[in-house]
Amino acid sequence: LEVAGGARPAPQIMRYCSAAVYESLVRRQSRAVVAGGAGRHPITVRRVRICEVRDGVVEAAVLVVDRHRIRPMALRLDGLDGRWIVTALEIG
Repeated sequence: LEVAGGARPAPQIMRYCSAAVYESLVRRQSRAVVAGGAGRHPITVRRVRICEVRDGVVEAAVLVVDRHRIRPMALRLDGLDGRWIVTALEIG
């Protein structure tokens, strides 16, 4: 969310995302900067639910508090070379 909101540089998370997810976050970031919404503010994770789809693949539903909004996120993570890569991301 910090990258999508323009508060954190996108290259910091490049190694943890697939190319499609990274490009999507960069597009959201550029829209946030143009709209003037960029800036640091605390984001709190309220709840995380994880489901292992199969060995090495998990899907997670996350509720975060972003300013005064509760926002849902859905992620799909694939295990690759001993680390998790976000291969799908939806931010509500």
